[in-house]
Amino acid sequence: MPRIISAILLVIPFLKLVWRLVLDRRVPFRLKSLPLIALAYVLSPLDLMPDILPVLGQIDDLLVAAVLLLAFVFKVPSGLVNEYLARTGQRSKAKGKRNDSEGPTIEGRYRYVDAD
Repeated sequence: MPRIISAILLVIPFLKLVWRLVLDRRVPFRLKSLPLIALAYVLSPLDLMPDILPVLGQIDDLLVAAVLLLAFVFKVPSGLVNEYLARTGQRSKAKGKRNDSEGPTIEGRYRYVDAD
């Protein structure tokens, strides 16, 4: 039971992130179609595995929706995703292809002095 609760606690912030990115005007419309396709697939009676099969029918819906939503988040420009993660305090927990450094940016100058 604790695994189910921890999974739900991970899914809810992810769905909030997806929702905020869908509402953001800076995200291209072609990318916004991925969550819409995921929702249509979950609600559609046509599936890869029919819902008549007790567990497999629902698992296939969840897997297809999860893949589409993950593809959406990874295709959105990383600056937008990081902005929303920073707002919610999830920035430090984010993993994946985002490899921005943590902490403030320090600007400065340097020069190379040759010892010879």
